[in-house]
Amino acid sequence: MPIPSQKDIQIPLLHLIYSKGGKVEPMEVFDELAAYFGLTEEETEEKHRSGGGKFYKRIAWARYYLCEEGLLDRSSHGIWKITEKGKKELSRLRLVGRPFSGLTPSKDQGALSAVNPVRESESDDEKIIELILQEIAPDGPKKFPDDFLDDNCTDFYEVELPGTQLQFAPAGRGTTVKS
Repeated sequence: MPIPSQKDIQIPLLHLIYSKGGKVEPMEVFDELAAYFGLTEEETEEKHRSGGGKFYKRIAWARYYLCEEGLLDRSSHGIWKITEKGKKELSRLRLVGRPFSGLTPSKDQGALSAVNPVRESESDDEKIIELILQEIAPDGPKKFPDDFLDDNCTDFYEVELPGTQLQFAPAGRGTTVKS
């Protein structure tokens, strides 16, 4: 398996730190993340062209970006600590209370399958929404802006989403979002 990108490592790293009590020393996460991604010892020891381990550098970059987003606290040297914002993000992703070892990356999505874990019990509302989506978009989601705007676009279009109104100007003039 190829070594995952730093972006694919971010959510599993955040979840792992949370599951270990909210703070860890860096060396505590490497082996578990390697196992999570199904990496062999040979893959985890693969060297980066600038020296050092490629996988370890990607974890460090993932941590860096999590800190930049305010999801991890960088105030203590040698300690990776989750912030309240990080906990809220995990809650939003429905990962709070789920054991880290219970998640595995999907072959298609890499680590991002952790973002949408299989729900143990879907509510009736979620089932209805899924049926509606299948009815109105049987071919799956549409690409924006290609499937919404054509080259002859000269007028404004309004697309309404629950709670959000979008207005599209003719091609090249941008998008206005009203809340």
